[in-house]
Amino acid sequence: MTCKFYDQKDPDFPYYHFSAAGFSCKIVPAFGGSIQELVVNNKPIIEGVTSNKAGQKKYLQMCNSAILFPFPNRIKHGRYRFMDKTHSLPVNEPTNNNAIHGIVYTKSFKVISFTENSISLSYIHQGSTGFPFPFSIELHYTFYLQNIELKVLVRNTGDSSFPFGIGWHPYFHTEDQSETIIRFSSDTIYEVDDQMIPVRSKQEEFKELKLEKAEIDNAFQLNNTDVRLIAPKYKLKLQVPDDSYLQLFTPDHRGSVAIEPISCIADAFNNRIGLKVLQPGKKFSWPLSLKIEKSS
Repeated sequence: MTCKFYDQKDPDFPYYHFSAAGFSCKIVPAFGGSIQELVVNNKPIIEGVTSNKAGQKKYLQMCNSAILFPFPNRIKHGRYRFMDKTHSLPVNEPTNNNAIHGIVYTKSFKVISFTENSISLSYIHQGSTGFPFPFSIELHYTFYLQNIELKVLVRNTGDSSFPFGIGWHPYFHTEDQSETIIRFSSDTIYEVDDQMIPVRSKQEEFKELKLEKAEIDNAFQLNNTDVRLIAPKYKLKLQVPDDSYLQLFTPDHRGSVAIEPISCIADAFNNRIGLKVLQPGKKFSWPLSLKIEKSS
């Protein structure tokens, strides 16, 4: 495998391209250090955007492969209380009057190091409106011909605790959703209101979800760490941390599906479901792995 750095004509959107036989992956530091293309066995796996202003516009709308921190999904009205103080995050989903997908997905990450099959990036947050808590976040990607590994490392660099959740927002190509299945183990789905905020949990057993007629934007509490996608041209296994949740989202174009591992559900700063708290000077590691196989 090799890694090449491409310095675009527009200096705001350089990218790192990892390639080998049948394999291609692009990392764009300006798009929150995210993956914006993944091809394995010559099959497109992860849907990305172009590394330019047009791609940036789409990325900010769809959050392709974004790292979601310090919260995934939504915070109702952007407001929450923590340690007897009320905080107001910028409302960046005006249609529903919510804050959505955290802070770091819009940031440009600094490349710490890279090799022929790995890259590490970081972003340092000094505090901002609605989240006045300093932190650093590192993304460590390692690429192999059939799989990728991602570890997110967060450090509390301030002098007070802060609440957080974390997630990853990839869209996986699904050319024929009538033959596409997501397999996972859950007995709890979180139902949402018109504002897309969870309002209740429903006890229902899930072993698999057929995408053919599914229209979904919900979270599930996972019973184990394995999530599988069976698509017409490939299969994949997503390994997530213990005590994770899964957000599934079917976009209108139906050419892909978002399979999002998350550490907490939407509005966790208020409902506390899956919410974590990071103490001053402490760190939190969140590892994921993705293995791709050819369909038989």
